[in-house]
Amino acid sequence: MTDDTTGRVLAYTTFDKPRRIEKDGHTTVFEYGPDRRRLARVDSSAAGVVTTRYQGAVERVTHTTAGGGFVKAYLRRSINGVAIIRLDLQGFRGQFT
Repeated sequence: MTDDTTGRVLAYTTFDKPRRIEKDGHTTVFEYGPDRRRLARVDSSAAGVVTTRYQGAVERVTHTTAGGGFVKAYLRRSINGVAIIRLDLQGFRGQFT
């Protein structure tokens, strides 16, 4: 673990990608596959947890409360880093941007 001048505490994988970042009660943890691509990101704070799972250019994002209660989930698709569709998994509403 290392820390920087902004107060963040960082841990890296053996292949030099961030594994864990902590600052001011907020923690972000990354998971990588055998090809070193990011598979998941989990953001935790006192407010709850946001889990993002990556499958190519599609992201599945789930929000839960600190107590584990479900808040919302949606799929997001992007091209060249720009989100072009968001599908709300509760009401199955699509949104194009």
